[in-house]
Parts: sequence; structure tokens; C-alpha cells
Amino acid sequence: FIIDDGAGGTNRKTAASRIKTYIGGGVNTPLFLASMSANQQISDQTHTKLQMAREVLDSNSKYDTSNYRFTPGETGYYTFQICVTTESGISASVACYVYLYKNGSHTAINPLHSDITSASGSFNTFFMDQATNANDYYEAYIWQNKGSNVDLYESSSSALTYWMGHKLIS
Repeated sequence: FIIDDGAGGTNRKTAASRIKTYIGGGVNTPLFLASMSANQQISDQTHTKLQMAREVLDSNSKYDTSNYRFTPGETGYYTFQICVTTESGISASVACYVYLYKNGSHTAINPLHSDITSASGSFNTFFMDQATNANDYYEAYIWQNKGSNVDLYESSSSALTYWMGHKLIS
């Protein structure tokens, strides 16, 4: 895709700048993708931070694998996806919630509805939030009331339980 640069020729750099200006372009960074490095057991009726210790992608070094926290470092709107894969069944009568925490408190919650009684299952949830301070940070949590522990599953070769996020172009 080449646009006339206005001086009788074509200039890809100038054209890219013009396209960016015309359509409100920008970059969706910072962005990250982190997954668990091993299975994690979720206790019954306990808010548990998802231990995403394997950094798959981190464009601006804003994800901390030691405390499983994303600190974008700049204001703006962000979108997040959290995917959990259970190793054991969860019946329809069980409540299971995924939380997006901001600065140590939950800012958003999504229920996971399932009726998988004998096998594992993957569940995705999406959130959007506005970072209003350069020091805002985000964490992923889960809560369930199966009556016993639930194991979240992870593979050594792929991200089965993960979370990711990025800044929205605005």
C-alpha cells in the first residue's frame, strides 16, 4: 500500500505516517502474555492469585513474573483476556469467578459457567479498564466453591492457563 507523498513520488515512511494520522493509528503497547509454568491448585472459597510465572511476550518489560503483576506505566484504556483450564470437572452448581484486580482490589469480575463433570475445560473471560495513574497495576485472581480444591492445568509446551493484556489505541 503506497500513497503519493505529495512531491510527485512515493515515500513509504511518509505514507505510513499519513495513514496513521488519518485513521487514528498508534501502537497497542505495552502488551504482555503470561502463562503458568506448572499446575496450580485453587482452594475452595478462597480468592487466589493466578501464578502466571512464564512470560511468553512482554513488549515493554511491564510484566513481573515474581509477583504475577502487570504495571503498564502509562495511562490509557487496556483490555485483558484471562483463560483458565481446569484439570477436573466443575458442575453447573459450582460458582467460579475470575477477577481482574487493580491496585490490590478487584475492579472487575466475570463468572465462569460450566457443566463439565468429568473432564477438563477451558474458559475465557475479557475485561477492559482505564489506567489513570502511571503506577496502576493489574493482577488476575480466581475463586470457586466446588467444596474441594480445583486444579488449573498447564502444559510445559503451551499456554493453557494464561492472561494477556494490551493498551488500546485511542
